[in-house]
Amino acid sequence: MLKLYDMQKNYAPLLANLGLIYMKKENYKGAKEYMVTVISLDQNNIFYIYNLAVILE
Repeated sequence: MLKLYDMQKNYAPLLANLGLIYMKKENYKGAKEYMVTVISLDQNNIFYIYNLAVILE
């Protein structure tokens, strides 16, 4: 997945999945960074906003 990240650094679904991976590993700081970036790329996606809210809980 990181090779794909190197090729597509602004692809929101990929960044969101990386954020979810960080969240599952309980790395909330890393997860937050990815989700904030994802939301800046796609502000109308309610799933990204929801995931950020879960991370910030």
